[in-house]
Amino acid sequence: MQFHKIKNLEDSMAYTLDCALATVEEYCIFKSKAKRKSEFDRHVNLAQKILDFCIRFKVSLENTRGKNVMEITNGDVKHYAEMLMKKYIN
Repeated sequence: MQFHKIKNLEDSMAYTLDCALATVEEYCIFKSKAKRKSEFDRHVNLAQKILDFCIRFKVSLENTRGKNVMEITNGDVKHYAEMLMKKYIN
């Protein structure tokens, strides 16, 4: 989702989710997560909460990372992050 395409509350929720998941993905590529563990966990939890709200309020996740999380892990952001870390570590 792109910022200039935000037209309503649902779009802003989808955009915020996309941003939160982008941050989670960025943390997954760090070689040393020990210094950033609490911050990483905070972003995973934030992304999960936003995704839960998007599901609850039936926000379209088309063209967002949220759609990938739903398809790959049935909405489990922590599991999605773990999968990404394995991908980037190997």
